[in-house]
Formats: sequence, structure tokens, C-alpha cells
Amino acid sequence: MTGQYDYIFKYYGVRPVIGGRVQHTVTSEFGTIMKEAPTHQHYVRVRFDGCRHPGLCHPLELDFLAPDEIEGGSPTVSKGISE
Repeated sequence: MTGQYDYIFKYYGVRPVIGGRVQHTVTSEFGTIMKEAPTHQHYVRVRFDGCRHPGLCHPLELDFLAPDEIEGGSPTVSKGISE
């Protein structure tokens, strides 16, 4: 059995963390990373703020937010691909 988001880590170099916060680069919406959808391993499952149900997002369309940005500290963002 593989771990959560192994496909995305292997192909895009980022490992989404369940419960982590993201910002969608197209819509600017903020959301929380959910458990990987077993049939859509090339997408990140995100529940956006104010929405009841999660959606699927391509990892390159997400900014993965650091904890200090979430709590109001200075912004630290990891763009889709690790540098």
C-alpha cells in the first residue's frame, strides 16, 4: 500500500499534507487538504473555505501555505513544484 499523495510527490516534487492549507492560484480561494481520493491520484483533494464538499485540484494550481502564514505571520509559500 502506498502513502497519501505519493503520485504527486513522485511527479511534481511536492507532498500535500492532510490538514495543510492551500491557496488556489486561479481563483485565489483558500482551502484545506483532504485525504487523497483513491481514483484521482494525480489531483489534490481540497475543501475550500465556505464549501461543504471537497474538490479536486491540479497540484501546480496550488500554493502550499506555511504554518506562519496561516496564523498571520509573514507569508511563506511553496509554489506547486519544489525548488
